[in-house]
Amino acid sequence: MNDFSPSQGIKLYLEIVEQGVLFVFHHPTGGPGDRVRVLQSWSSVRTLIFRLRTSRTYCAKDVPLLVWKEGEELHIKYHIPDDMEVEECVFSAEETEGILTRLEGLPSWN
Repeated sequence: MNDFSPSQGIKLYLEIVEQGVLFVFHHPTGGPGDRVRVLQSWSSVRTLIFRLRTSRTYCAKDVPLLVWKEGEELHIKYHIPDDMEVEECVFSAEETEGILTRLEGLPSWN
């Protein structure tokens, strides 16, 4: 499984690409921000996993992506590029564990 749905109605897809992992946020409403793509390199994905497992916040250096856990819930904030609107997704404990398991199980091509 590589798609996850927080309660906000935005779907998160994790796609493997040569450079790393592409986080694709799909908004069912359509429009210019319908699909927001945020690429994270393999080393960034490893850092993200480590920070989440040690209860720390991950902030991407070159793209507007902020990831953290509150209790067992995963929070992801990102910008929609065309209008810089900030979106936040909150994933349940079950979805959070699924996302972390998926990221930890990916091959590392670096």
